[in-house]
Amino acid sequence: STHIFEKANVSYDMVIVCRKRTENPEKKLWSQIEDEIYFNVEEVIERLKKFKKNLRHEDIFIVAIGKCLEFYSKYYPEVYKGDQRVSIDDALSVIREIVDSQLMHTMFNQIADETDTITAIYITYLAKRTRISYDTLNKFLKMRSIPMNDVLESGLVEKKGSELLLLTPQERFDVLREKIDSGKPLSAIDKTHFLYALRKSKGMGNTTKFLNDLGEDLVSWKTDSVLQTLKYLSELGNKEYSAILSLLTRYGKK
Repeated sequence: STHIFEKANVSYDMVIVCRKRTENPEKKLWSQIEDEIYFNVEEVIERLKKFKKNLRHEDIFIVAIGKCLEFYSKYYPEVYKGDQRVSIDDALSVIREIVDSQLMHTMFNQIADETDTITAIYITYLAKRTRISYDTLNKFLKMRSIPMNDVLESGLVEKKGSELLLLTPQERFDVLREKIDSGKPLSAIDKTHFLYALRKSKGMGNTTKFLNDLGEDLVSWKTDSVLQTLKYLSELGNKEYSAILSLLTRYGKK
């Protein structure tokens, strides 16, 4: 069917090509193939990012899975875990986990370099959710030696039992306003959420007034990290962030 735009759909397909073998494959342990996948998946992802710069996260994911499946198909069906053959479904399940984990790791590091750690956490793990379990996020953070308290104190989430509820920009507005008035440091996602809440509550005119009132302080808002944050969130399909990005990009230009 026709691809649906702005819905995080993949634009590429994985094509499985089947052919008769000219000779029987050698027997291979799944643990050895799994090691090959681990060693090569980062290189596959980096190569895709380098030579296919317009590939979205979802497309890189599906193409990387296809490339990693080659390691399994080379020895199929003589792939064993103990005495049991490893099925295609089982192999794909593990490959998905490996690719997803490495892709998230690569994406996180890139966003953190371009913005800041808290913003990278939000974009990578939280932006498309309304809630996440405490244990799930804690597992992600432990892999990167990031204390959970950093997220809890960021004001991005509210803990309810074993879950973390994501606060909307509008729900964060008053707290962010207080931080601005008191001169406390703001992350890129803080500034982005504040501009978003302004637009949603009072319209773009109020956002323009706020930027105009900043005067010389505009430089601290119109930073590469804020612009990149707006770009990433726009790519997730929210047109409000696209509008703010457009405004902020041209604001102050003569």
